[in-house]
Amino acid sequence: MSLPDVSLPDVSLPEVSIPDVPPPVRCGDRVCVPVLETCSSCPADCGACDPCAAYTACGTCTPVNGCGWCRASNRCVSGGSTGSNDRACFGTNWAWTTMDCAPADPCARFTSCRTCAEQSNCGWCGSNNRCATGTDRGPSAGTCSRWYWRSSTCG
Repeated sequence: MSLPDVSLPDVSLPEVSIPDVPPPVRCGDRVCVPVLETCSSCPADCGACDPCAAYTACGTCTPVNGCGWCRASNRCVSGGSTGSNDRACFGTNWAWTTMDCAPADPCARFTSCRTCAEQSNCGWCGSNNRCATGTDRGPSAGTCSRWYWRSSTCG
């Protein structure tokens, strides 16, 4: 017994696309996947965490051996006396000692006796040729043997 020839109608099926499924995130695959992996959760992929990152203020950061404060990023990072290990932070942006953490003197930006002494609460120290915050009696921090409080005394 043979089966009769049956012709089937030509039916087009809609195209089905299978979404790209990313491979599972696996620690140790040498790929650091942001958000899903961090230096804490997977140092094998993302590298070791900077031990200095735990400190959130300049005054608590700089006493820790090997840590310095980067003013530009407002973060504590590993480094040395000349700047951060990644070389992203140095110069005036780098605080290596606790004394470096003090806010900059607002008067320090003035570079001549006359312009300095014309500013409120600023005076010129002729001993080191620097402008500093102070009163008619002298600078607020440190000492100065030649203090000019009024621009008329600058000479």
